[in-house]
Amino acid sequence: MKFKRNKDHEKSMLAMSYGGIVVKNVFTVFNLICFLIAVPLIWVGSYKNLLYLGTVFCNIVIGVFQECRAKHTIEKLSLKIEPKVEVEIDGEFVEVAADKVQCHDRCRFQGGKQVAVDCRIISGAVEVNESLLTGESVPVIREKGELLMAGSIIISGRCYASAECVGTDCYLRRIEQAVKQYKAPKSRLMRDLRRIAIVTGVSIIPIGALLTIMEYNAFGIHDAIVHSSAAMLSVMPIGLMLLASVSLAVGVIRLSKKGALARDLYCIEALSRVDVLCVDKTGTLTDGNLDVKAASSINGQTLVKLEQSTQDMLCNFVLAMPKDNVTAKALAEHFNCEVTKEPLSITPFSSARKCTQMEFDDGKYVLGAPDWVLTCCPDWLKSTIDAIAITGSRVLLFARDEQPLALLELTDTIRSTVPDTLAYFQNEGVSISLISGDHEKTVQAVADTLGLEGEVQDCTKLDTQNDFCEAVKRGLLFARVTPDKKAMIITAMQKTGRYVAMVGDGVNDLPALKQAECAISMAAGADAPKQVSQLVLMDNDFSTLPRILLEGRRIVNNIKRSSQLFLKKSIYSFLIALVMLIFRVQYPYVNIQWTVIGMFTVGIPAFFLALEPNNLRFSGHFIRDVVSEALPGALVNLIYVLAAQFVLTAWGFSEIEVQTIVIYLTTTVGLAVLLRCCLPFNKLRAALMTAMTVLMLDSLLLLPNLLEIQLPTLRTLPIIVGLTALAPLLLFLLKKAVDKMQKIC
Repeated sequence: MKFKRNKDHEKSMLAMSYGGIVVKNVFTVFNLICFLIAVPLIWVGSYKNLLYLGTVFCNIVIGVFQECRAKHTIEKLSLKIEPKVEVEIDGEFVEVAADKVQCHDRCRFQGGKQVAVDCRIISGAVEVNESLLTGESVPVIREKGELLMAGSIIISGRCYASAECVGTDCYLRRIEQAVKQYKAPKSRLMRDLRRIAIVTGVSIIPIGALLTIMEYNAFGIHDAIVHSSAAMLSVMPIGLMLLASVSLAVGVIRLSKKGALARDLYCIEALSRVDVLCVDKTGTLTDGNLDVKAASSINGQTLVKLEQSTQDMLCNFVLAMPKDNVTAKALAEHFNCEVTKEPLSITPFSSARKCTQMEFDDGKYVLGAPDWVLTCCPDWLKSTIDAIAITGSRVLLFARDEQPLALLELTDTIRSTVPDTLAYFQNEGVSISLISGDHEKTVQAVADTLGLEGEVQDCTKLDTQNDFCEAVKRGLLFARVTPDKKAMIITAMQKTGRYVAMVGDGVNDLPALKQAECAISMAAGADAPKQVSQLVLMDNDFSTLPRILLEGRRIVNNIKRSSQLFLKKSIYSFLIALVMLIFRVQYPYVNIQWTVIGMFTVGIPAFFLALEPNNLRFSGHFIRDVVSEALPGALVNLIYVLAAQFVLTAWGFSEIEVQTIVIYLTTTVGLAVLLRCCLPFNKLRAALMTAMTVLMLDSLLLLPNLLEIQLPTLRTLPIIVGLTALAPLLLFLLKKAVDKMQKIC
């Protein structure tokens, strides 16, 4: 069972079938237009101008292959984190996949587990979060005879239950089927690319129609179809959407090899944009294993050696607690003695209450966070607790009927990779927010150890969303945080324009994980966080995060860089088509020319550049930045071609000479723009630039008849060489002008 994120969550790669991936890549608007344009070209017998279909078919095959490969990778890793159910088999409880559970199977549930089947409690009691079913985030207690619905999350406690409805008969499954809707991805990157696709797709309709009519009247049906089809195809950035989806799919596969499961393609992009990383302390920064460092009785206003009677009572209390969290397990290991009393009732621990309550025959006992155990804590005890907490230890208070009996000091160990990982993020411009339910002194000690600057803020003093908005302006270190307040902290950050990632591994992290733009969990954590997270660290290694960040930045930055190659051609083609319409001059290209030029100056280089390392933090506005980079190349191309069409024709150059100069100059500008994308050179970019230049020149010199041009002559060669040498300078000057206009606007 999967959690569905309540906000901008993309349809996961896992949810799409292999057939759906094929359909998605084949039946696109671009492909439809490409195939429709092929029909009139076949009709007039212009078969060489159908070569562009080879690019279309390659795009389909590459896209399907990479996305299917990514889906297979996700499915393979997802098997390791799918919710499982403890079912009694031959007298022993064994974990089995949810779809293997049969009606009337006896199941066992405990804290941190997600309920995967509808069942009725036979014995025990649990505190559950049913927000997925009811929308109500307040935990409820479920006891013997009551139903546990699939989709519920066990917060604390333990129970045994009999399975009643399994598989598609579960209540949650029936709801999902009744309201199942496809939600289009809302990735910022894909949103911007779709806007580009829509604009270019809409613009080619009037351009194609007007060019066809104009050229039909002036030059006949053959030329009308050949030239107008070239104009339409050149405006469309064919391959740009494929470049993005393939890059993201390759990113998913790369991450799997680095110990991370990306549950959909777009979460990689999300992490690349993050500027605040929120981390829970226990289980995320620490290794999750607690030890009881000290236990002392409270005698008057001093701490003394733990008295035998208090120790016996602690044994009774601790051994009756459900062992469903690391604190309970650590206490049970330390207070491992004979039970002398059984509790009359148990109120299990919850992250909202931060304490466990039990009633014995001599009173009500409570164990938990001191400020939650006592309504009025004495000043001396507060000072003592602060002194312990400042060392980084966690403090628990044991009390009976508001009378403090003992203090317990627990310690956990910070993961060895955490300091370097957090330092890396800070050096990369990502702020770290430490969020914990512990005492502020404990959190401050951990923050100091990790080199996190700022004063820890006590969330018990913050109530409204406005309080949290003011708090995040003061700092990003928070203590005494309840699950709902974690989400409020993240909401406050988002209201200030921050892009937030949340790392957590416990049920108490769920509201925050669901609120964050990028949710990350540990594979060793509870089931529920793994199901709601976009990224799961399969090796439970916090140091994997920098590699994920770099992968996201590599993808988004390289797509941004490669996009200018596609858009330069689209913008130029749109502008030149408009000019040709205004002056009623024949469009100067045919499909085969654009196919060859596009292959060596756009298509092949874009895919190589998209797979390069690129560690820069993503910034700016995608569409605006890409257009500003593409516009100078388009304008240089426009200037050159207009000069060739009008000036050289007036000087007496023949039609074939003008056509030859136009194609060579278009190639020159394409290679000049590619050169700008490859700077500064490294071995890969230098080799790519050299190879594309050689292949492009070979095509022009060896295939003049196919490209409908001639070899350079003594009349055309000086013009080609001179304008080629001038192209980099023109590009530089126009880029400066565009940047200046952008600042003014």
